[in-house]
Amino acid sequence: MKETTYSSMILVGNIILPWQKRSKAGLVASLLFLVLMGLSGCSSDSEKYSFSGSTMGTSYHITVVSGSGVNVSSLSDQVQRRLDQLDNIFSTYKPQSELSRLNSTEVGQPFSLSPEMLDVLSLSQELYQATSEAFNPAIGPLVDLWGFGPMPAGEQLPDDDQITERLLMVDFSQLVIGENESVAIKQRPLQIDLSAVAKGYAVDQVAELLEAKHFHDYLVEIGGELRLSGLNQQNEPWRIGIERPALERGAAQEIMSLSDTGLATSGDYRNYIDRDGVRYSHTIDPLTGKPVINRLASVTVIHPNAASADALATAFMVMGESKAMQYAESENIAAYFIVKDDKSFSERHSNAFNVLLDNVNEKIKN
Repeated sequence: MKETTYSSMILVGNIILPWQKRSKAGLVASLLFLVLMGLSGCSSDSEKYSFSGSTMGTSYHITVVSGSGVNVSSLSDQVQRRLDQLDNIFSTYKPQSELSRLNSTEVGQPFSLSPEMLDVLSLSQELYQATSEAFNPAIGPLVDLWGFGPMPAGEQLPDDDQITERLLMVDFSQLVIGENESVAIKQRPLQIDLSAVAKGYAVDQVAELLEAKHFHDYLVEIGGELRLSGLNQQNEPWRIGIERPALERGAAQEIMSLSDTGLATSGDYRNYIDRDGVRYSHTIDPLTGKPVINRLASVTVIHPNAASADALATAFMVMGESKAMQYAESENIAAYFIVKDDKSFSERHSNAFNVLLDNVNEKIKN
């Protein structure tokens, strides 16, 4: 094996990627990740194979490390087909997507669910309850009201009457999954938006596809949500950098080594509106109907599956620093918080986050 030195840095995330044009989804604030590949170390006999594409209004990037060769064209086609299937299920922009058809179904009318939709709705309902409604996929009417949906914000902020009216539309418990788990029934009009969990779920589905093809060393990224498995080309855990908020893109606040896990981030420091000198975050509190006001700039959650990490990162931004940390500690969740101070940022970690990094670092030493 030959010694290698730092050779490349790949920026991945759903803000802007080196291989990506800016899209609407690229304006949605999420933490930018720096995947550091090719840091000093011994390179293995394995080769790195990478490909990318577009899905769910954003981009994706896949890296596979293999010693037996990879038909990149065939694998890329299979991944794209799977992502197209998922986009046709979860898209809120496609009129004939499964989610759009569910949203247009009349109250009380049974709606047949695909296995994928059942997976995501079941997880969403579980986390809706577990987070005391901080994670709420029915919040779309409030997001639209504040101008963070398809239509841009107007000059006038919503008034209390408008907010109260929309709050009546966001009770996610009014979606009931039937006992046979093949149908869902809305007990009240709902407009469900699964964007805070669907990309993470898609990441997990691509990871399952790769595992089925007997690939075990890979990185899957869709719009900033990640699954990391095995080792990189240097026989080391994947190196991930968390971007420093409000500074130049690509400046890392924290760099960590990770493997065999999912990771997602939610942040409010790039997607907001200004009105009369006041900054309003794109993260809406589903209990008040208003943008959250807390000190969190971003939250990164590390979880065995990217779908849960995706949803929990959103929920933690709604909860705020104190409640989110309490929840992370009580549920043993690895979470990393970047907190806004007067003129700078500080960081906090849950105990599970520290233990996870200690375990990975110990493996590296051995």
